Amino acid sequence: MKHVDVTRAILQALADVHPRGIHSEALACMVHCEQMALRKERRLLDATGAVRCAPDMAEVSITEAAIAMLRRAAMHTH
Repeated sequence: MKHVDVTRAILQALADVHPRGIHSEALACMVHCEQMALRKERRLLDATGAVRCAPDMAEVSITEAAIAMLRRAAMHTH
C-alpha cells in the first residue's frame, strides 16, 4: 500500500469511529497495515496534529481539524 493510501485509510478509519478513539491493533486490522508501518504513520500524523495518540500509543483518535480536512476533500471529489 502506498504511503498516501495508508494515511488516507488511517484517517478514514478514525473518522468512522469519531468521536471515540480506537486501539492501535484494531486500527492496523482495519487499514490492512503492518504494525511497524502503522506506528510510523501514527507518529507523523500525531506530529502534524491530525491525530491524538495516548501516551502509550495504544489508542489513537482523529482531531477535529483532520475531520474538517476530510470533509473538504470529499466536497472537492463530488
